[in-house]
Amino acid sequence: MKAAFARHKSVFVGLGGAEMGPVARFIMGAERLGMTPHISTGGSQTIEARVLHIIPGIAPWMGGPTKAIKTIVEEQLSRGLKVAILTTDCGLSAQEIETLESRLPVIICKANLYVDISFGMVLWLQKNLRQFDVIHIHSFFSFPCIVGAYWAKRLGVPYIIRPCGALDTWSLEQKSLKKRLFLKGVGTDLLNGAAALHVTSNLEGAAAHNLQIRSQQFRIPLGFHINQDNAPSEEMATGQAQRPITFLFLARLHPKKNLEGTLEAFAKVQTLAKDSKLLIAGGGPPEYVRQLKDKTEQLNIEGQCEFLGHVSGAEKQKVYAHSDVYLLPSWGENFGISVVEAMDNGLPVVVSDAVGVESAVSEYNAGVVVPVGDTEALVKGMQTCLDPDFRQTCAANAKSLVAAEFEVSVMGARLEEMYQEVLSR
Repeated sequence: MKAAFARHKSVFVGLGGAEMGPVARFIMGAERLGMTPHISTGGSQTIEARVLHIIPGIAPWMGGPTKAIKTIVEEQLSRGLKVAILTTDCGLSAQEIETLESRLPVIICKANLYVDISFGMVLWLQKNLRQFDVIHIHSFFSFPCIVGAYWAKRLGVPYIIRPCGALDTWSLEQKSLKKRLFLKGVGTDLLNGAAALHVTSNLEGAAAHNLQIRSQQFRIPLGFHINQDNAPSEEMATGQAQRPITFLFLARLHPKKNLEGTLEAFAKVQTLAKDSKLLIAGGGPPEYVRQLKDKTEQLNIEGQCEFLGHVSGAEKQKVYAHSDVYLLPSWGENFGISVVEAMDNGLPVVVSDAVGVESAVSEYNAGVVVPVGDTEALVKGMQTCLDPDFRQTCAANAKSLVAAEFEVSVMGARLEEMYQEVLSR
């Protein structure tokens, strides 16, 4: 049975003598050691709580949700909360697992079947779920999220669902029959049984409302550690204005991102800005990447498009420094982590109105918002960004937007308030 839970000795696989990592042992053994986990409510009252985050996978290539969960947990740990992450080893190398275990309180269950199905996770939940006071589930149409919600509901532990875009129109259209049958079966009951829905944007909240989900919504945008050192100097801004413009797409390569429309729009922008470039950074299925490269050849823009693959760390910062405008005309994004990251790096953005942060982009004049799927509107938005003065104004506004709305401590405080309200019922 031990092998069904996890592949690595330091992964916490149970209580009462079972193996666990040092951080997980601290969290789960806090009560035994006489340490009372609590959530600060900002006043004299505190609410005792242990929070379990459940997410299908945490591999770097899985995109925004995995990046967000790490930021959430790191912020909560810094605030003194007692938290843990329950996930699978899907897509993780042994080295990545070791790194995660050294940084975060993570419980990694072995995936036994397709992608994220883990029998060990079911057994772990049955045995240990009552050790937690709040379950925070990230995503929905996946095995860990469904069994997490099911067992939380069955055992009477309050659970919160962050849909991560699973309820938006584009997502529901993928494998639509299975998803709609599931919603008509137990899916809607699990959503309505949640103590709260954690939505990150008005668009995500509206998607849940359209499905007649009755659970109380808390709109809490994701937070970021603001980069104070990346504001371009006047000299750098002048240099950027003088060189040919470089557009950037930096996200997971997936049909949802509408890269096909991006390539078509860029081909038309080339008629006005013949020296412009398009950088495409991000990993994706090899077959899909090949299709995108074939499309650049069909559009005769292969010489102006560069596929960089997955980038991170210093390499990612270098890509931002050599770019002028960020593009994300997705068919659907519940939030848009990559958009906020680009704005934090001083880039104006062009996004579709199906991206969760689109209202903030419009309000702060941090770029251009275009109707989803409208290639001609995307072309016009990109052409607007050819003006260096417009780019400079939007870049400054983008930095102000991130600092005002998406600072990580603001998210941390709002999450605590949500937990407080859920536990006070």
